[in-house]
Amino acid sequence: MASVALLSAGSLVLLMAGLALRMSLFRVSGAKGEGDPKSLFERVHKAQVLTAEYSVFVPIILYFEITSRISGEPLSFATNAVVVCAAVSRFIFAFGKIAPSFAASFGGATLSYLCFFAFALLLVWG
Repeated sequence: MASVALLSAGSLVLLMAGLALRMSLFRVSGAKGEGDPKSLFERVHKAQVLTAEYSVFVPIILYFEITSRISGEPLSFATNAVVVCAAVSRFIFAFGKIAPSFAASFGGATLSYLCFFAFALLLVWG
């Protein structure tokens, strides 16, 4: 059975791969709208680039999962909560960039920053 951490890491990888695939399909089909901030092409491009920027979440999540398996102890509720929050925040952010919704983008970005701080605290005191 997959753990919460592995499901969250996998969902982040799927989000990044899906956005990258969509951009590749846009480019292959010769989609118009490059440089126009209101075009779907630019909105997906921005979401893809900014989501890839947070790909560092995946190795951090995998670190927590591997150390918990080595120690034989399950991840704490706090660690699982931060892991899920990190994954959800990136989906909200990507949705906010594609939709476009300032509230979703802002909320997703804010949650992402808070997750970074929480990960740092978990790594130091975890």
